[in-house]
Amino acid sequence: MIKPVIGRTTIVEIGGKQITAKIDTGAWSGAIDRDLAKELNLTKDIINRKKIFVGDKEFFRPVVRTMVKIGNKKILGRFSLSKRAERKFPLLIGRNILNKGFLIDTRRCV
Repeated sequence: MIKPVIGRTTIVEIGGKQITAKIDTGAWSGAIDRDLAKELNLTKDIINRKKIFVGDKEFFRPVVRTMVKIGNKKILGRFSLSKRAERKFPLLIGRNILNKGFLIDTRRCV
């Protein structure tokens, strides 16, 4: 089976909307901007909370499970809700989704 090739950024369909997402091989799970999650009506699908550390402080972020489409692949993924409004990309794709069979060409960007 040929694995789809994606770049450092790629177009992802989530909640019926196309979003440019950042690909992050260093992150285990993905993250989505809280406001975007509300807009897409994903906040009703909170399944648990994820503990994160920033410096020596501990925080908990809500986690949602939703379907994402990258190319022709549909994947059920988990995303923590975070404040990403000041970031360039409102959606981050981590290894939990990338492990489903993608090759990453770091020269590619959308």
